[in-house]
Amino acid sequence: MDGIAAVKRKDYESAEPLLMAAFQAMPPGDMGRWTACCYLGMAYRHTARFEEAVNVLEKALPLPGAFTELASIYRFLAKAAKKEGDAAGQAECYRKMFCLSILNEMALSFRVANGTNGIDWHRGAKWIADLRTEHGTIYPYQYDGRDAPADSLLTQADYRALKACITAA
Repeated sequence: MDGIAAVKRKDYESAEPLLMAAFQAMPPGDMGRWTACCYLGMAYRHTARFEEAVNVLEKALPLPGAFTELASIYRFLAKAAKKEGDAAGQAECYRKMFCLSILNEMALSFRVANGTNGIDWHRGAKWIADLRTEHGTIYPYQYDGRDAPADSLLTQADYRALKACITAA
């Protein structure tokens, strides 16, 4: 895709229409559509269009890159909220990161049945869609303050900040 190449060149203005066209040309559930969403979200993030980035990156789930980008956005927004003295906003951003961590681990746990031990991305996407239908959001979880689990998405510093937000509330 030319849009991906444009993002890699940091030519976000050119990337947007190319990635939008790719997204619209592919059917829902198509890996290429998820990839286009992921790169479009990256372009939006790099141009400080965070709300649009979150919206499109959520459409790219269950791809690991989408989880990473979303966590990066929420980490940035949490730090900005802290700087502005918005403790509730900071806590909410870290809580969403925690939810993304749970979703990421679950999505990566679905395996294809053919014995290759590959990830079944479509089962992961269906699980996330079912979660959204059941709860009205993909962010239904609350952090209980327990020790940080082994996590491929959040750092120990993220968990310390999350725990500090919860104990301050």
